[in-house]
Amino acid sequence: MQKLLLASYFALLALSVLPVLAFAYPPLVDYLNHLARLHIILNPDDPVLGQFYRIEWRFLPNLGMDLFGFAFGEWLGVGGAGKAYLLLVVVAFTSAAPFLSYVLFGRVTAASLGGFLVLYNYALNLGTLNYLLACGLAIWAFGAYLLLVRRSQYLHAAVGTVMGLVLLTVHLYGLGIYAVLVGMQALSELKWTQFRELAVRASQFVLPLGAFFFLSPTAGGESPGTPYLFDWTWKVLNLAHLTMFDGPAVRAAVSALVLFLIVLALRHWRTAFHKHMTAAVFVLLALYILVPPFLLSGSNVDWRLLIPLALVACGALAWTPATRRGEVALLGFLVLTVGLQSVYVHQRWARADTHQAHVAALLKALPEGSKIFPAFFGGGWKEAESPIPWPHLSAVGVIERNHFLPSLFAFKTQQPLNYTPAYGPVRQNTRRVVYGDPAHVDWATVARHFDYVLVMDPHGAAQTWRTAIPLETQVLDATDPHVMLMAVVR
Repeated sequence: MQKLLLASYFALLALSVLPVLAFAYPPLVDYLNHLARLHIILNPDDPVLGQFYRIEWRFLPNLGMDLFGFAFGEWLGVGGAGKAYLLLVVVAFTSAAPFLSYVLFGRVTAASLGGFLVLYNYALNLGTLNYLLACGLAIWAFGAYLLLVRRSQYLHAAVGTVMGLVLLTVHLYGLGIYAVLVGMQALSELKWTQFRELAVRASQFVLPLGAFFFLSPTAGGESPGTPYLFDWTWKVLNLAHLTMFDGPAVRAAVSALVLFLIVLALRHWRTAFHKHMTAAVFVLLALYILVPPFLLSGSNVDWRLLIPLALVACGALAWTPATRRGEVALLGFLVLTVGLQSVYVHQRWARADTHQAHVAALLKALPEGSKIFPAFFGGGWKEAESPIPWPHLSAVGVIERNHFLPSLFAFKTQQPLNYTPAYGPVRQNTRRVVYGDPAHVDWATVARHFDYVLVMDPHGAAQTWRTAIPLETQVLDATDPHVMLMAVVR
């Protein structure tokens, strides 16, 4: 049966990577931005890029793709390195639960292949690849910890330190997930008297943390945390972040299905999961319910816990069909479902690829080193419901023609990249991408410093914005109703 499960894993993997291999630039919101940054990192001595951007390597908890591209980009190229990293994310993510089940039960379970069902999730649609890789690597690290902890406490401490540094370098969430899993597994081995003593010691933090979550504006973003805690409808609907399916009806249906599975798991809590993993699953679920969504300055903390929770639950689930026929039927269902998911994603990305190719062709025709202002008028645009990464399509100009963009994702706290002193103020005055209204744009700075304006409107009304833009321009291309390229006339 293990051979059949192994064959099923590779079949599911092949189905899952088909959309990734089919397109040069998979339409993930931040993906082109990451590739543009990688292009700059791989060309540190380019005189054109050197006018606009500067590389500032330092230790940041979000360097996975940058370091991978820096190591392999010279041989693979920017596009090849990005695609290889995306494939690494898929493999690490989908193999994490099977590895955990093998460590816990001595075999790979059919349930552990359920990770394929949540591979194409909201985080992937956003292009947060470092976070997704860290989710998979954290579970791999935890499995390695379980294998080593009973052999030598010194060995597992040394190896754990290295794994912790790797996880922290890839993405901060990886270290956090690993810490939760290790901590909850250690608690699960305590006797009741030991656990009670530990609970008493930990009780001193209940009121301070409660005050933070319920009273502090920091916990809930701009407003105090209390209102968010009782918006259960929002929490339930956010369960749909486990998929990238769009539309309110589909989101509600997916959320209802996930909620049903959670209730089913809770009903059979003690028998459904491995005894050393029940606490970890419970804590991750409790954190999702309790943690404010905008803790740490809008980082969407809560729904990001759903994805590692799903992987851990699949790997720790002890349930297996009673007969071989039942297990084969379950594997057949997984293959069929993942195949349909792959077809859906491929069609979704094919629609986006048409617009991406059009924008790429426009930008490739512009002179090297041109300064492009991307005006995205996307009122009502939602990342979760759009298959087209409109805000960052212009990043292909950096990759192909060394263009200057004020919207390049280059926050010093997240990436090893910044703007040069000469262009820092230009970026500061025009850095917002999702404007929604031309009145929010500093058009005086655009007129002085930019050569072209690339107008994008996901609603297909890009041309109508020309009269609202207070610039003297010449329309170069308006063949796509979503996109209009204009030259600034000086």
